[in-house]
Amino acid sequence: MSVAVAQPDVAAGRVLVTVQNNTGGQLTCGGFDGGGSIEVAPAEVISRSVDHYSRYPVYPEPKITTNNIQIVGVITVPLGSVTDMLPAAAARHIWAEQGSRSVIASKFDDARMQGQTGRHTANVSIPANSSTSVSVALAPVSQGSRQPFDAGALVGCTFGGVNYVYAGFSPDTPAQGGTGSLDLSRFGRFGS
Repeated sequence: MSVAVAQPDVAAGRVLVTVQNNTGGQLTCGGFDGGGSIEVAPAEVISRSVDHYSRYPVYPEPKITTNNIQIVGVITVPLGSVTDMLPAAAARHIWAEQGSRSVIASKFDDARMQGQTGRHTANVSIPANSSTSVSVALAPVSQGSRQPFDAGALVGCTFGGVNYVYAGFSPDTPAQGGTGSLDLSRFGRFGS
């Protein structure tokens, strides 16, 4: 698969993402872990996300499940880490993986406030040896007006029980690194 991202239409608040299926069979991409099938953000955020997934092996987040609570029933409580409470600048010195996630989350939040992020939540089906284009709506701007930006996109797919992320960037985006695909059964989680 390959992913092409058009320059954002700032006035309309949309980014066109084209996903090319280079295989002989139909593919359906629906994201995973509750995320969207296509995530759009500034190129730097997407590049940092791909880099993060390539550096840090995935591990299950620790949780406690109990069914001893009256009225509420069974609940699952993620344990997280004390580094979740640290600012990104401090977290990256204590735990590199969490620091990386914190920096990405901070940059993503800034971009979201500027109306430079978007999520396509529906499954994307791509026929064999063809492409499908999706117009992804950008989040509303919290203050001022949306400014031009270089966009990137992540497309999350599961094939044979294995999670993959494919990335692409808008034309004329400065080199970002981290393009291509990642097998997320070995690396990271989709959507930081």
